[in-house]
Amino acid sequence: RSLMNSSVQGGRVVRPWIGLAGQPVTAEIAESVGLTSPEGVIIRKLFPGSPVIDAGIKVGDIVTNVNGASVGNDQEINYRLALSKLGDDVKLGVLRA
Repeated sequence: RSLMNSSVQGGRVVRPWIGLAGQPVTAEIAESVGLTSPEGVIIRKLFPGSPVIDAGIKVGDIVTNVNGASVGNDQEINYRLALSKLGDDVKLGVLRA
């Protein structure tokens, strides 16, 4: 199913990409930014050309969900993206720490 949501270009599979790297929000991180519980992924790096840069996302922001589905690590973000079609708008729940 997720392969159907990707595009095959030049013999390779191209999947949706938003261009960020993060780490799960731990209890310590949550406390330091004023969250009541650890949830989401804190952004540690934005890659050049990333669509989230154009959307105003910054290093230190916390992604809590993708299209309404909770995320707790990079793999969950990528999985939620893989469920989208190339070119679709994706809604991110973001907290600015």
